Amino acid sequence: MINTDLGEVKISREVINTIVRLAMSEIDSVSNIPKDATKKIHTKLPKVEIENNEVKVNVYVSFYYGSEIKKEVEKLQENIKNSIETMVELKVSAVNVYVYDIVPKEEN
Repeated sequence: MINTDLGEVKISREVINTIVRLAMSEIDSVSNIPKDATKKIHTKLPKVEIENNEVKVNVYVSFYYGSEIKKEVEKLQENIKNSIETMVELKVSAVNVYVYDIVPKEEN
């Protein structure tokens, strides 16, 4: 919840979830970007917990083969954390990343 001079602003989990998905899409090595709850084929939606104005995020990702996973995970965590803290001014206490697959990069 954000307090302003005129009242309170409550941010839903869905908004945080959208921010997380968009932050994930900015990392080129992430191969699965969940679109929404109706498109769960080969993707797992992020899980967001909000407690005492702090956000904890669990994301489930697959990376393209050849990615430097540790480096890319750290980049992903920072991007998610910065996006949430900048856009909705809630502190992020954790961004847990679960890597569940490596996939070949498709040629265009």
